[in-house]
Amino acid sequence: MKKILLASAAVALMGGSALAADLPTYEPAPVATPVATPTYNWSGGYVGLQTGWAWSNVDTDFNYGGTTVGGFDFDSDGWTAGVAAGWDYQWNWAVLGVRGDINWLDVDGDGSRDTVVNGMDANWLASLTARAGVGMDRFHPYVLGGVAYVDYDHSNSYTDGTVLYGDSDDDGDFGWTLGAGIEVAVTDNISVSGEYRHYWFDDKSIGYADGSSVDFDTDMDTFMVGVNWRFGGPSGSVMANY
Repeated sequence: MKKILLASAAVALMGGSALAADLPTYEPAPVATPVATPTYNWSGGYVGLQTGWAWSNVDTDFNYGGTTVGGFDFDSDGWTAGVAAGWDYQWNWAVLGVRGDINWLDVDGDGSRDTVVNGMDANWLASLTARAGVGMDRFHPYVLGGVAYVDYDHSNSYTDGTVLYGDSDDDGDFGWTLGAGIEVAVTDNISVSGEYRHYWFDDKSIGYADGSSVDFDTDMDTFMVGVNWRFGGPSGSVMANY
């Protein structure tokens, strides 16, 4: 009896092994491997060309005997073009840099009231600014601000009924500028940009021997488009694409 039970157990074990061998086997699904994709890095120096439109509002006051006796404002506008150079450093998504530019201006205009005629003619404009923005791969929106210098002429003429007075002030003036823009890398070493800026300059004055004077308060705005040749590396930090 004991031999019969042992034989039956052996047959059962052999049958179970055969059945297990016939069952399908499953392997774990493959895990996707991250692919490292380089992103654009804005670190490095650059030089560029730019052109655009400039416009200015000039507020004038006429003074006589130390008292303001009247005034008016007038607008001027025209083309501008120039060169720029700078350097940027990117850390993670933050991009910080410095930029200098100098631009030729063809901005002039005048205004009149009664017997008074005032005018302004701007010749060139330069600035040194700090930039701060974000690097979103090949897109770089930013803000900037710094110091500026403009070379311009102010002119005035008027008559007191018997004598015609006239003079001009050919001088430069320091001021401040703030603005914002966006730069786009179209290749690894060429980028294009669009930028708006506002400028504030100190007041200028033209005085006469009879004690009268004319004060000029000049602000300026520009919108420029440019192309830059960049000397940094095209790739930097990596992002994982699955």
